[in-house]
Amino acid sequence: MLGCWWLGDTIMRFSISTLLSQPGGRSERTIFGEAVEQVQLAESLGFHSAWFTEQHFNDFGISPDPLAFAAHLAGVTKTIRLGTGVVVLSIHNPIVIAERAALVDQLSSGRLDFGIGKGHPRQKFEAFNIRPDENEKRFYESHDIIKEAWMEPEINFEGEFFKAKKIRLVPHPIQSPHPPLWIATFGNPDVISFAAQNEYPLLHSSSGDGLKKNLDRYSREFIGSNIPVHGLNRMIYVCDSKTQAWEELQAPARWYVENNPGRADIIPSYDLAVSELIHKLGIIGSPEEVVEQICSLRDEHNVNSLICVFGLGGMSHEKVMASMRLFAEKVMPEFAE
Repeated sequence: MLGCWWLGDTIMRFSISTLLSQPGGRSERTIFGEAVEQVQLAESLGFHSAWFTEQHFNDFGISPDPLAFAAHLAGVTKTIRLGTGVVVLSIHNPIVIAERAALVDQLSSGRLDFGIGKGHPRQKFEAFNIRPDENEKRFYESHDIIKEAWMEPEINFEGEFFKAKKIRLVPHPIQSPHPPLWIATFGNPDVISFAAQNEYPLLHSSSGDGLKKNLDRYSREFIGSNIPVHGLNRMIYVCDSKTQAWEELQAPARWYVENNPGRADIIPSYDLAVSELIHKLGIIGSPEEVVEQICSLRDEHNVNSLICVFGLGGMSHEKVMASMRLFAEKVMPEFAE
């Protein structure tokens, strides 16, 4: 079974995502250590899973290898699922990724959720000796090789970029037929269709009309009989009031906007950009206000998997942990099964 892939129409799952951002003055060792503590706290609080990003060459996220981080967390957690959000397939050798992901699934006793994507448009593909115009083809070809490696006793594959003949993957994943595959869409309609036609859950962070358009396409083209999973990333901050949350998020959100590798070259107004970021992608305020905002997402868009980014822009470890506890104590029970 692929337990936890299909969540059911009355269940809301809550997860965390660790961005591992590095504002000035904080050591890499400190950031990694705090992220581990946050994942362990999330497990103790009953969060469903923890997701780890892949970022390269910037302080926005100092985790170039989400599978390595998941392997470490497999040894210091017991129940929480561990997700890659995402592995950028086109810049890696798919056979190596298939091996490493299978190893993480083994080390975690079958807790890996394997999120994949094509990366953001400003990804530095040239640094990996990859032409940007090959990105899409490499993504789909790598996906096919990885699935074959996981599901077949021997790989025999000949594609445009990769060839494999009589290769036996060792080890194989624990989960059968393979770890759940999640797809990051970045709003790309072709990728949304690909996810729907393969019954893959979505990972996305769009909002407003874009969110509705993406989910409508996904639901319309979804071929399975199960309930499709809409995994939505949102920035979460729970405190005494929305006023307090708004004030305390200004500096972290500003850092997030300034350091996001996918941002526009020119930002006319940082104040406006920060306001739009919090308004569009934030769920903030008192527990009661946060519950109301999540209910709106669930009822309007059928979102059933909320991936919570508590550590926006290098927010202090103490505030992240306090917000997580308040969310688990006051918000999550409102969506209990």
